[in-house]
Amino acid sequence: MRSELHRVQSDCYKLIYDNEGKKEETLELVVPDRCGDIGRILDVRAQLYLVSKKLLDGEAHISSRAELCVIFCAEETGAIEYVTAELRFEQQFSIGESDCELFAQVRLASVDARALNPRKLLLRAECCAHARCYTSEQFTVWDGFELDSPPPAYIQKKELIHSLLTDLREKSFTISDEYTLPAKYSGAKMLSTETELSVYDVKPVGNKLVFKANANTAALFLNTEDGSVFKYDFSSQFSQIIEIDATEEAASFVFPALKETEFVSLPDREGVCFSMRLTMTAQAICQKSVVSSFIADAYSTSYELSTEAQELSYTRLATSARLRIPLKGKLPSGGNYRSLAYITPISVNCMAEGASIISRAELCGFAENEDGELVPLRLTLSAEEQLSLAERQRLELISFCGEPLSVEQGGEVSLAVTVEYSIYEQGSITAVRELYYDEEKPINQSELPSLTVLIAPGNDELWTLAKKYGSTVELITAVNSCGEDFSPSKRPLLIPRA
Repeated sequence: MRSELHRVQSDCYKLIYDNEGKKEETLELVVPDRCGDIGRILDVRAQLYLVSKKLLDGEAHISSRAELCVIFCAEETGAIEYVTAELRFEQQFSIGESDCELFAQVRLASVDARALNPRKLLLRAECCAHARCYTSEQFTVWDGFELDSPPPAYIQKKELIHSLLTDLREKSFTISDEYTLPAKYSGAKMLSTETELSVYDVKPVGNKLVFKANANTAALFLNTEDGSVFKYDFSSQFSQIIEIDATEEAASFVFPALKETEFVSLPDREGVCFSMRLTMTAQAICQKSVVSSFIADAYSTSYELSTEAQELSYTRLATSARLRIPLKGKLPSGGNYRSLAYITPISVNCMAEGASIISRAELCGFAENEDGELVPLRLTLSAEEQLSLAERQRLELISFCGEPLSVEQGGEVSLAVTVEYSIYEQGSITAVRELYYDEEKPINQSELPSLTVLIAPGNDELWTLAKKYGSTVELITAVNSCGEDFSPSKRPLLIPRA
């Protein structure tokens, strides 16, 4: 006879796809007539945007674009010139399923430019896209008998502490601000901007997820009075609310992505003033810690009993933290320049390899050397941080962002990268889902001893002993306690028949 067990189901999401892919695009750009011939390329900057993401016929399609600005010296005059261009990236990932939720992140892996001839540039950029897909599912366990009158059987119940993805949300929004340059830059013209989004606080409040973030912009300007280029940094704080179903105890993560930026000069204002408008999307994930009670084993002292079990995989969020990784290096030639125009990151990347977090920053800029020539600067900074992982644990990066760059006397360069990471523990359990007992095959109690006395030492659990000798955990404990703390390793051990 089949015995009905009580089913406990929890709605959640399951990660079914997680992959990264790189795509390189090139463009041949003819220098416009307003510019002189290309002498020396000083720098190339880029801002990357997530244009769209969609699922179509079992494939994830991620579109992004990069706005590039190339700064160079004119061959005849030596004046600083610039040109702009755009590169588009189309990346596909084979998911095999369309009924799922797609999360996407893009980042710039590298960018460069070289002159093919005095009037033509070859631009190259590489974009890294990260696609993750989740599908709705139910985590199911069985924690007891369904009927009020349970069958003549004993069950062993255990508890599993694990994490479930309970919410996947997305919100698009726009923020705006105004910036003003110091008065000494009254004739400056903006060449390019690079904006980085950094989330520093995420907090569930009721059925809302509140997150706070910074939009840090590094802007390049051309000073029309002396023809020099300089960098100026701006920052705006903002917060947003996303509707969720999770409780306040959930661990939540937010992944913002830029879709468009707009910087407009405000000529009617005093000084160099411009407005900033950022259009972005924020994807949020909420993980809830759950305690699930399940049937691990069963037996009967009355009838022959068989069980049907199912292996269930689980994930537990062990820890989530932030780590500050310092990166240090030295400018080429030891920083012996007449003047440094600027040097700033063009890309900051992090990756997890086993228990290590590897950070890498590509810095670009230019300076004036002792001979009065403008020379490009290229520098790579890297560092590795080792974490401690236990067996069955894995490291996952949530986000990373670079702090402002510092250049000291002697050409010492330092940059700190703040990394948010999580450590997950993965495992599996065997849960009983069905019980079958045969009423036509009763167990002959007379063939079993009414009392068993164990003399030989052993380390079996009480459940194992009770199942083996037709007793119960409660009976063994009651007979052997005698008002004292009881240990299953105690000998002699009395095991009465149930």
